[in-house]
Amino acid sequence: MPKWDENNRTEQPQELYNWHDYIQMSPAALALEYALNPRVEEHNDGSMKSTANTDVENKIINLDISQPPLKCALSYCYELQNLANAKNYQNIIQDAKNQKITKAEFIRGILMLEAEAAYFRCQIFHDFKIPEAEVPFDKAYLKIFAATKDMPKHEIIKQFYFHIEDNGIVRRQYPAKKYYADCYDFYSGKKPWPSHYDAPRDNETILLDTSPDDENTHRTPKPGH
Repeated sequence: MPKWDENNRTEQPQELYNWHDYIQMSPAALALEYALNPRVEEHNDGSMKSTANTDVENKIINLDISQPPLKCALSYCYELQNLANAKNYQNIIQDAKNQKITKAEFIRGILMLEAEAAYFRCQIFHDFKIPEAEVPFDKAYLKIFAATKDMPKHEIIKQFYFHIEDNGIVRRQYPAKKYYADCYDFYSGKKPWPSHYDAPRDNETILLDTSPDDENTHRTPKPGH
């Protein structure tokens, strides 16, 4: 692994690093990885529609390694947190299938979990001690992270939630609220899965593009989970 020069970090060429070399720089990321022990499958053939996705049943994280290593590492960390919340996702989906919750409750529940992952990603980026100019996701998250540092964690997550609620984009193009509404309609049996989305795959949750050009980046359970 290349040595990380703490005193000259801005001159460390990103291309020297494998994506997992960044993970070694974050005790929090390493601890969660150790606790979850996921299997990682790397993809570099352009077949993935998202930067990463997770098979929560089998604890497999699929990762698009054609991304720059820093972006790839942060996508992975986002997935780690969502994998940690797998049971919560499953419960929300099951409640939707049994029509125990409303559409609004479903959307809020999913977005709150996504907000927790977005917060964790900011924590990890902060651990990396990389200049903010190099952040490969929406910089608004870092502003929220900095502005809420003295708040209790649940209040911080709520602020992340508000940003995702207003700015969420799913699969690089679809408004998050509409997408989640369609997920609810599908799970609850009210409507078929819209044909303009790709076909559902069992057990999959998705992480959307983490490009800084996107308004937001987050993941949601796909129908069939």
